[in-house]
Amino acid sequence: MSTPAPKKIIETVENSAEKPAKKRTSEKDVLAYLTRRPDFFMKHPTLLDELKLKRSEGNVTSLNTVRATRKEKQSDKLKLQQERLYNTARNNENTAQSIFMCVEALSGMTTLAQFRTFVQTTLKNELELDATRLLLAAEESTATTLSASDIDDLTDNATVTPRTLHDVADRELYGATGKLMKSDLLLTLADSSGQIKALIALGSKDETRFHAGQSLELATFLTNVLSSTLVRVQK
Repeated sequence: MSTPAPKKIIETVENSAEKPAKKRTSEKDVLAYLTRRPDFFMKHPTLLDELKLKRSEGNVTSLNTVRATRKEKQSDKLKLQQERLYNTARNNENTAQSIFMCVEALSGMTTLAQFRTFVQTTLKNELELDATRLLLAAEESTATTLSASDIDDLTDNATVTPRTLHDVADRELYGATGKLMKSDLLLTLADSSGQIKALIALGSKDETRFHAGQSLELATFLTNVLSSTLVRVQK
């Protein structure tokens, strides 16, 4: 057997080293290709039925099946969103009717005792609440009063404040029943000059009843009526 000349061996090694390694096609390359050619599957429609995707169980399913399943999930999600919108609209309508009934009851009120009973009973029942509290503004906070500064701290100087109750401290307004409250709506009552007169807390065991981001138009309207009534009965 003849031995190749050293020069021939060196040239062979150099030539093989000069050949670049073949680049493997990655998923990103495929995705980029299909993104640049959105009509690819229109030109090759039968490919959709030929493609197979593995499931976790080891079975296979066609790409069309996966696409159909995805559309079905999107449709279910859309139906759920529409149902929530419908329920919200229906609840708003029922709440509006209840608020207008409350306004009628407030119109003939003449004493603070009547106002307190209204908050504790009528308002609670009409709005289907689990707890209501009337805390009049005073110099110091007690079991039945709150200082203006404490009201400001609770509401961040807002007229209407929806809250999701996470901490024990947030539920202290409701006393012994506070541990059951999951959300509430705080109404700050004030006179025409802006002086705070009271805080009304509306509590619910439903965590989703009151939350940041919900419409507050009806609640603001009710707060204004309650404020005017309280100022009148306190004279």
